[in-house]
Amino acid sequence: PRGRYAKAYRPTMAEDNFEEGVITDPLLGEEEAEAEAEAEDVIGLDKEYNDEKSEISRARKTARYLSKFKCYNPQHEALKAYERHHSDDEIPVPSLDRAWAFMEHITLPRFLSDGEDADLNGGDVEGSQFIHTSARSRARDNENDVMERAKPGEIRRATKLYPIWSTPEKELADFGIGVGIYFVTVRFVALICLIAGFITLPTTMFFMSEDYSPDNRKNVT
Repeated sequence: PRGRYAKAYRPTMAEDNFEEGVITDPLLGEEEAEAEAEAEDVIGLDKEYNDEKSEISRARKTARYLSKFKCYNPQHEALKAYERHHSDDEIPVPSLDRAWAFMEHITLPRFLSDGEDADLNGGDVEGSQFIHTSARSRARDNENDVMERAKPGEIRRATKLYPIWSTPEKELADFGIGVGIYFVTVRFVALICLIAGFITLPTTMFFMSEDYSPDNRKNVT
């Protein structure tokens, strides 16, 4: 800052940490900041998720197949050349499959599928527990919670995408209280409409019968 604002400007704690090469939240303690930094390393996009073919979405499978063709993925040859030989300081070539992995592991919600507290990828168990502090405390409050929501970018433990048709209604609270209420409302509205249809069925059958129109006349006054 220069000019009249030079005296009023004071570097913040976050800026001091940035100058020292450590980006931390000034509201967190040292232990929490270290755990947060470790969690950010885990969520880093340079990590590979190594998804099984049976665990990825059909759209990603289709995109992975089409990526072999230059008309769909012009960077296919450049990506193959980069994978064969590249230096550590070289900027990686954009990859559609990595973009899909980002969407499935960061954007879309996932749940923990291992059912254990142990680390699967050789990381620190305490760091994994820090990542899932809120989710695990929520699971302890509800013993019937069968799908514990995972932190975006989780690679320490096995995760899966929430199934579209088989996700229990009680698990919809993980997406917000309004989501569960919406589907409960839709179910009750559908039930009310079904009951109303059965109530009006005798009236409909009467107007379709010969008792209402003996001569099958179209215009009855």
